[in-house]
Amino acid sequence: MEVFQCPFLNFDAESAATSSSSGFYAEAQGIYKQEETEIGCTIAPKYWRKGYAVEGLKAVIPFLFNTLRKKRIIARISIDNTGSRKLFECLGFQLISQNDGEAIYQLIKTD
Repeated sequence: MEVFQCPFLNFDAESAATSSSSGFYAEAQGIYKQEETEIGCTIAPKYWRKGYAVEGLKAVIPFLFNTLRKKRIIARISIDNTGSRKLFECLGFQLISQNDGEAIYQLIKTD
């Protein structure tokens, strides 16, 4: 997993067995904002519905909350992208608004 020194954090998961990309890539934006960040992810189609995105995000989210001390994570998802919407809902994100073809979800850290 690589982390770059910039206002974005990039996470690219590699398979330990093959040293090749698993197709999962996540990015956290606005990491210098005090209490919140925005997250998004992509995964290669051949890896869809295999649990890799859930596994990857389950590693990234605690890092954002516990290491970077964020209190709120935002995800902006196309209204038509039902797979991604279900993914973030499965991880506990709550829909907070819909407009201009975009669904906005949030996850708030609980103590």
